[in-house]
Amino acid sequence: MARKPYLTDIEKSNITLLRNENYSIREIAKKLKRGKSAIGDYIKTCLKRSAKQKPGPKPKISERTARLLVKDARKSRLTARKVLGRSGVGVSLRTVQRMLAHHEHMEFGRLAVRPKLSQDNVKDRFKWARDYNFAPARLWRRTVFTDEKRFCLDGPDGQACFWADKRLPKDIFAKRTRGGGGIMVWGGISWRGKTPLVEVNGTLNADEYVHMLEEYFLPFRDEIYPDGATFQQDNAAAHSALHTRDFFADEGITDLPWPAKSPDMNCIENAWGELSRRLYDGGRQFDTVSDLREALFYEWDKLDLEYIRKLIKSMPDRVDMLRRKRGGVTTY
Repeated sequence: MARKPYLTDIEKSNITLLRNENYSIREIAKKLKRGKSAIGDYIKTCLKRSAKQKPGPKPKISERTARLLVKDARKSRLTARKVLGRSGVGVSLRTVQRMLAHHEHMEFGRLAVRPKLSQDNVKDRFKWARDYNFAPARLWRRTVFTDEKRFCLDGPDGQACFWADKRLPKDIFAKRTRGGGGIMVWGGISWRGKTPLVEVNGTLNADEYVHMLEEYFLPFRDEIYPDGATFQQDNAAAHSALHTRDFFADEGITDLPWPAKSPDMNCIENAWGELSRRLYDGGRQFDTVSDLREALFYEWDKLDLEYIRKLIKSMPDRVDMLRRKRGGVTTY
């Protein structure tokens, strides 16, 4: 006798429906006019109710201990390694990391490095943003953005990471000079190019600052901006000294009014950040200052004009965000 064809999808669906209504194999076979063995085999292999799953392994961290670990991480802004070390719990570091990662309110973040703003700082920043919110693009394209930056042997500042409650405001740390070996440099970027990178030896006073501008900025301005340029600088002591102001007046240097504690408005800060990423890529550290100097000047020379122009183009958005934040901290 010829064997009947395999069960069709429709027959399988009907078997499932009838079985869920507690029909027996004999009754299903009679209704579908198929053999009991075919119906029984299908139910046995495909519809057999799965046995109750065995419970998983007992959690290595109890609910109470997990709550204590999360509370410690949330309160103290700690890495998982420090949370584990302070708790003395006998589990692996990876277990603590997984526990924190799976918590609905915890996230792993990086300290935002921003200057602390006083009420007067916020007010001045807000006023500056309103004054320059609709500044024409040609202003930013004729501005040379300058600043000093320190690079250290063992990596850039502001790299501390921690676990924190995502519902709370982000932590902001004030910048401060970092000790250890390194070099300080001065540089400037503009729509038409960048200045030479200049190493600053020791504390920069007004006399040294003016001498540096005579040697490096004036030749750059005369060659790249013979039609005139606006000079941007922050309010450091050497920048605002009377000797510096007299030098600006004598040389016809027009400087851009600048609110205190506003590195987020200076697009050269992003260029410094890009240099840091390149210098310290993969956790690289330098053994000597000469090695760091060579790498830093090499990477500065590699900064291309297209990248710099992207930074300059961001100025209207920066100013607008500062206005919308009413002088508060921005994401730049």
